[in-house]
Amino acid sequence: MLRLNRLGWTQGKISETVGLSQNRLSEIIGNANFGNIDNLLSRGHNMDYIARHYNMDLPLVWALRLEGKTVSHKRMGMLVKHYVGK
Repeated sequence: MLRLNRLGWTQGKISETVGLSQNRLSEIIGNANFGNIDNLLSRGHNMDYIARHYNMDLPLVWALRLEGKTVSHKRMGMLVKHYVGK
């Protein structure tokens, strides 16, 4: 549901697809708190671990991690550090 929301699907379309009411779907999406990504990173966990921790695929975790980062070189630096710095 979160991935569909991030891909731009409306909550109405998602709720119809997954069989939940739009109100319930809105609650689930609104209560999704992934602010702990930074905390997990600061404790030495990597993005692969965090993806497994939240039972998500890696691109979705990266999308959440990069949300709000408007400077493209910052975003690219984070990705390069992750993939090249291994």
